[in-house]
Amino acid sequence: MKKIIIGLIIGTISLESWGACSYNFDATTTEIQQMIGNPIPPAKKFPYLNGTTASFPLENSSYQYHASTSAFAQSYKNYMNGTNSTILGDKNLSSTGKYVVELKIDNFADIPIGSHSSNQSGVYTLGYSFYGIKNGNLKYGGFVWIVNSDDAKTKTVYVSFSDLGAVINYGKEFDIGYNTANNYRIGLYLDQDAKQIGINLNGVDKGYINNTPLSDSATQISFQMFGLVGGYPTLLTGTYQPTETLIFDSNQMTLNYSSNTKDICGNKI
Repeated sequence: MKKIIIGLIIGTISLESWGACSYNFDATTTEIQQMIGNPIPPAKKFPYLNGTTASFPLENSSYQYHASTSAFAQSYKNYMNGTNSTILGDKNLSSTGKYVVELKIDNFADIPIGSHSSNQSGVYTLGYSFYGIKNGNLKYGGFVWIVNSDDAKTKTVYVSFSDLGAVINYGKEFDIGYNTANNYRIGLYLDQDAKQIGINLNGVDKGYINNTPLSDSATQISFQMFGLVGGYPTLLTGTYQPTETLIFDSNQMTLNYSSNTKDICGNKI
């Protein structure tokens, strides 16, 4: 049952506890495709990936893009195909306090008014998936996405995750202005004490997504960057390239959190 649920959610363990908090999305295209399987639309590695900043061009063909650590991609693949019964996480977490990661939309890449064709979807997605692990078992998994519709002229933030122990799904969506400026930030915080997951939208704390505690907290965490594109006109004036950065280092975070919050390497914010 757990494998069925996480299949729908689209290294070496780091022991960093001081200094800069890095995350190496070093999985190859082959490792990503083996991890994901044969989805529709086809899966690829982000064509532009620099550290934790990723982007892709708006184009007519539909693709989903991913970035993962090599270790997690291989561990996830082996878990899903039954080779291994456990999953290896990328970062260790303590059982107390709050951990946070920020997603920054560097460039929304909105196409000019009149550039959209009615027979194209004109929609793309930017964001990431996250996986909470304990003793080699996946405890929860979910995603944070921004869906941009150049057709409907809307932008929506989606936060969704599944408590695999209790088999409960949680999710909320937040509409933001279509003309929202670049460098928009979303902070996801994991409250290990309350066993709840909350969201901060560009400086506005929206509180917890799950009103009841998760069945268990995680002692390891992994992330996978994600993008989806398809149905844009083949002839756009200029190049439009939605760009995102996943921020793990407390020194690069700008939103406000409670006093006991730290980055996923244990550095206080």
